Amino acid sequence: MTVKEAAEYLECSVDTVYRMARKGELPCFKIRSLYRFDKEFLDEWMKRQQMNCLENLNKDAI
Repeated sequence: MTVKEAAEYLECSVDTVYRMARKGELPCFKIRSLYRFDKEFLDEWMKRQQMNCLENLNKDAI
């Protein structure tokens, strides 16, 4: 999927997707100078983000 498609899927801006991809925060690959994203990898990434958030909430509650 393209950067624009990934941004729509993640419900964030194209600039955010570019920034996170450049920093290595989002799973992606490049074809020449174009970033591409695999939906399954983004789904896995989102699940990990949710788990991290829940773990942090549990730590704060203790």
